[in-house]
Amino acid sequence: MDVSVNTDTKTATVKQQIIYFNQSNDTLKYIILNDWNNAYSSKDTPLARHFTDQFIKAFHLAKDFERGSTTINTATDKHGYILQWKRPEGHPDVVKIQLNTSLYPGQKTTLNFSYEVKLPNERFTKFGFDDKTGAFNLRDWYLTPARFDNHAFAIYSNENIDDIANASSNYSVSLTIPKDLYLTTDLYSEKKSEEANTATYALTGSGRMGFSIALEPKNSFEIFKYSAAEVSSNIKDSRVSDIQRAVLADNIIKFTEENLGAYPHKKIMVTQADYDRNPVYGLNQLPSFLRPFPDTFIYEMRFLKTYINAYLKNTLKLDPRKDNWIYDAIQMRLIMKYAQENHPDTKMMGDLGTWKILRGYNLFNVSHNEQYAYLSLLMARRNQDQPIGDAKDTFIKFNEQIAGKYKAGLSINYLDDYLGEDIVAKSIEQFYKLNTSEQQTSRDDLESILKSRTNKNIDWFFDDVVATRKLIDYKFGDVDKHKDSLKVTIKNITGTKAPISFYTLKNKEVINKQWLPGFAKDTTFTIAKGNAEKLALNYNEEIPEFNRRNNFKKIKGFLPNNKPYTFTFFQDLEDSDYNQIFYVPSFIYNLYDGFSPGLRIHNKSLLEKPFIFEFEPTYSINTGELIGSFSLMYNQYIRDEEELYNIRYLLSASTYHYTPDASYRKFTPMIQFRFRDPDLRKNRKDFVTIRQVTVNREKSRYIVTDRQNENYSVFNIRYSKAESEITKHYNYNTDLQLANVFGKLSGEVQYRRLFNDNRQVNIRFFAGMFLYRDTASEFFSFGLDRPTDYLFDYGYYGRSETTGFFSRQFIMADGGFKSQLDTRFANQWMTTVNGSFNVWNWVELYGDAGFLKNKHTGPEFVWDSGVRLNLVTDYFELYLPVYSSNGFELSQPQYSEKIRFVVTISPGTLLNLFTRKWF
Repeated sequence: MDVSVNTDTKTATVKQQIIYFNQSNDTLKYIILNDWNNAYSSKDTPLARHFTDQFIKAFHLAKDFERGSTTINTATDKHGYILQWKRPEGHPDVVKIQLNTSLYPGQKTTLNFSYEVKLPNERFTKFGFDDKTGAFNLRDWYLTPARFDNHAFAIYSNENIDDIANASSNYSVSLTIPKDLYLTTDLYSEKKSEEANTATYALTGSGRMGFSIALEPKNSFEIFKYSAAEVSSNIKDSRVSDIQRAVLADNIIKFTEENLGAYPHKKIMVTQADYDRNPVYGLNQLPSFLRPFPDTFIYEMRFLKTYINAYLKNTLKLDPRKDNWIYDAIQMRLIMKYAQENHPDTKMMGDLGTWKILRGYNLFNVSHNEQYAYLSLLMARRNQDQPIGDAKDTFIKFNEQIAGKYKAGLSINYLDDYLGEDIVAKSIEQFYKLNTSEQQTSRDDLESILKSRTNKNIDWFFDDVVATRKLIDYKFGDVDKHKDSLKVTIKNITGTKAPISFYTLKNKEVINKQWLPGFAKDTTFTIAKGNAEKLALNYNEEIPEFNRRNNFKKIKGFLPNNKPYTFTFFQDLEDSDYNQIFYVPSFIYNLYDGFSPGLRIHNKSLLEKPFIFEFEPTYSINTGELIGSFSLMYNQYIRDEEELYNIRYLLSASTYHYTPDASYRKFTPMIQFRFRDPDLRKNRKDFVTIRQVTVNREKSRYIVTDRQNENYSVFNIRYSKAESEITKHYNYNTDLQLANVFGKLSGEVQYRRLFNDNRQVNIRFFAGMFLYRDTASEFFSFGLDRPTDYLFDYGYYGRSETTGFFSRQFIMADGGFKSQLDTRFANQWMTTVNGSFNVWNWVELYGDAGFLKNKHTGPEFVWDSGVRLNLVTDYFELYLPVYSSNGFELSQPQYSEKIRFVVTISPGTLLNLFTRKWF
């Protein structure tokens, strides 16, 4: 390549020659080139859609000059004849070159290109130009042949998950840049010439999967020169000295070479951008005022993870999308081994566990390496885990960057412990050596190497642990004592035939350990009793097991096997030795109870569990009475079905005040069926809810009640469907309610769309009708602008207010009108449409229109319109009425009382705003 970089226009002009050697046994009629820079070219590319799936709006709102693209000017063969090319449908960042003559096995062909690369802003992916510093961080910006394997090219689009499938190539690059820029690269580089304003460098590399370039006005890289490799790094910490960084880097470089093999390319880059893209989770979330880890440890773990990642990406000739689990397994195995050898006493939360107030928490006592099992298990307990052997582009973000990566490392260590004799370590070294040759590799090569070194059957590892999301979970059955022996029964809860480690213990010390081969059902065997006091499964947690709370059995003493209870403030990690109960101060707010303090007592640890209870007694400041709620919930997770993934059984009750002098009591048994798209990256969920809502209301002197609306019970069936991303949101609801005095059916469809011109449109349709009605009260009627909420589902702060500030709280339900019109309820039927579109940023215009029908009157047409300040959708909004069936509202008296607002103060609801992109 001859490349000239223009820092003013953020472009690179490229003349390129590719000599393609067909090393396959297939005759090629076309060649696929990766052009991942063109993934930034529009808002409709797979990269753009990936951003919207993760609720990242920056790319969609970016200006055109911030996006990247590739403009191919010419494509010719070695004779100068024009080559036809196109971008395959659905892959705008891939180029298909149609050859003029077939390329037979063992033959070579030459392709010539000239093209213009428009580099993107680095704020999207950390690659591109930095408009603040003037620096460029470049990777995967040029045309390069795609991997060819199994009779086909790998046609993958850029989805910002670091898995470009390039063919191993030799590079020769002539790079011309402004002379005031510093060049750092992992290719061999030599300055060829220098002009008045430019400098030209010669870059070369052999057997490379790609290369990186950094161009900076001020050099941020330091170079560590060792016999193993020359390392350029800009991972810096001002609190760690130059000498400390050099010593730590030396330790990591030697460790990696000893455990993998020699690095073949001699130059490697360890960049802050790569670390930021995949940080050491936990370290990067801690606030700056907390310093539980030494500065050297933080730098060391950051450098370790980033260095090993670069080491593997530059050497393994795998398909990085299909076989990503191997990268993760080797990387995490080395990270855990390094931490065990160099920091065996370091805790997951560092020195925070030495604080007296925190010593009793399991979270602050587990070791640094134990965190990986908990974070991997987090997704399995939520029934959101995915097979680690699946393609990387199928993973949701938490699985891709955390849970799946950790499970891969834990799984390879599990296999290592089972096989023993360093078989896994030696196999990885052999596999690595195979990759440093010219040969492409796959998971089949690793499997063959492992099987060649052992006589044990390890099909379970590849067929179950890697290829599926089957869970491993064993527990003890009966243990019968005889004179000098024990007859032990072990039950396989999940049916996964994976080996299980069996221990005998005395005083928490291991007397004996043995591996039992996997079995699908229960197994019974006899062992010598000896002086063992307790039996254990998976005692040292070498197996990524679903539930470790059932892994112990006492065989001596009079005490039962029941675990003791612990009462812990706030929340904690699950501790398999105890039954944990948590308590935390809480508060609720409504106008009638005020800011009321309470105490939430529950058993929900940081890991999900099937049965969860919550009890929240609360003291009403305003009334001096005891209020609150309780719930009993059982989650039945369905792992074998593709769409039905959870059945939730719930029994709940609550009591709060609905007027200053009267409270309500609500009791609800419920069952909910939860469905999802088999592709977990699609944010689609369906729910079928069946419940019986029983409400008892005390009489109040502030509002009129009667026998029918004081005590009532409603049978409710509700179906809802929602699909959401940053550019498109859709939800659909149908609701059937049956009670003694009424029956009603309603439905709504809501759609929100952010278009490519950054215009956003919201539209909602609602229709509801009474099936039967035997009450004169409007309490159960459809509300045009504010439902009565007789099921007490909505978070009204002043639910019975008809005037004043709290009467203006808006919740999108029923008619969805913002203006309060003369007719506010419908006791026969109602149909409305609500719409809005933005005119500038978060300023929108809204309009509502509809018909409502009451008994003894004809259908009435109503409408309103105004300005919506959509600061944070569904969380903080203001509605300013302008014109409606009431007339021109801006000129009417007491206009401030017409303004409606949406405010959410629920911590759980607000938390979802920040966590939705991960799950």
